[in-house]
Amino acid sequence: MIFVYLMAGGSGSRLWPLSETQPKPLLKLLPNGETILEETIKRIRSLKQETKIILGVNGSHEKLFKNFLKRKKIDNIDLLIEPCARDTAAAIIYFSYCLKNGEYGGSSESIVLATPCDQVLNDNNIFADAVASLLDRAQEEKLMTIGIKPHFASTQYGYIKTSKEIMPNTFEVEKFIEKPNQKNAEQYIKDGMYWNSGTFLFPVKKIIKSSQGFCPKILEKVKKTFKQSQNKKKPAACFSEIPKTSFDYAIVEKESNIYMSKCDTKWRDLGNWKEVVDFFKEKGEIKNLKFEEFISKNNTAISEKKVIFLGTEDLIVVDGPNGILVANKDSATELKKYIKKTKSDI
Repeated sequence: MIFVYLMAGGSGSRLWPLSETQPKPLLKLLPNGETILEETIKRIRSLKQETKIILGVNGSHEKLFKNFLKRKKIDNIDLLIEPCARDTAAAIIYFSYCLKNGEYGGSSESIVLATPCDQVLNDNNIFADAVASLLDRAQEEKLMTIGIKPHFASTQYGYIKTSKEIMPNTFEVEKFIEKPNQKNAEQYIKDGMYWNSGTFLFPVKKIIKSSQGFCPKILEKVKKTFKQSQNKKKPAACFSEIPKTSFDYAIVEKESNIYMSKCDTKWRDLGNWKEVVDFFKEKGEIKNLKFEEFISKNNTAISEKKVIFLGTEDLIVVDGPNGILVANKDSATELKKYIKKTKSDI
């Protein structure tokens, strides 16, 4: 069995104003009217192996997620309710420690697939094949990941440089590279690098051992939180003491021996409005949105009301319940920085 940990606890600030009232995984961002969470669950259930899905969510969104799952009649999903957001290192290590201690029916021998809830792939079967390839090496107690074959030179994704191919479509990782500038992104494509999908597969005992070696302070706070939590699936308030950092930074970039299975299908991380708009264009669904252009080009509006663009170019307009975003398409990716800088309550 694979314990699949779906990470859905982020703030989704890059998708303001819609994410103000609904967490990102529950937004209807797909052309078919479904949410990214539904698409993610569908992808996991396409795996050939038996799975147990655990959804990691922020405490302030607990009721929203429970109501959504009930309304959509999505069953057999357990929850881990984080009292506050502490980024992916805290989330993954705490969940792994829960399994080690028997929560969710797990053990130190359990295999975890940790993946974000904001991605769409053209072919879920290719993803399933990539997971199956990694499971063939699971007995080696390695940290493993899935790399996406790029279909354009993106500056919004991290990259993975591989070395030796150890079996068909599975490679040793040489290094992980942060989001590049445009020139470097184009070179990385030429060099045959892969996008970092943020999806990882590992045995629980491996990640506990790595935590002891690379981020002992995080593991120490995880143990304290677990001990003080009456309900281990709903961690105590001291969860906020766990250092806030990404799983990539805390462990992945420090590991010297990682395997990567490549996933050769179109993939998008719908984490900002530019990606959402590009995805709609790719699917030919822009025509179904409520906007018109006159003496204008390359504009998009996501709104229940009709929007008319006059003499404008490359704008994105998003009409939310408590605010409106008007952004240049290429600047839409900076929204998170704006919200963080202004400490706005939006």
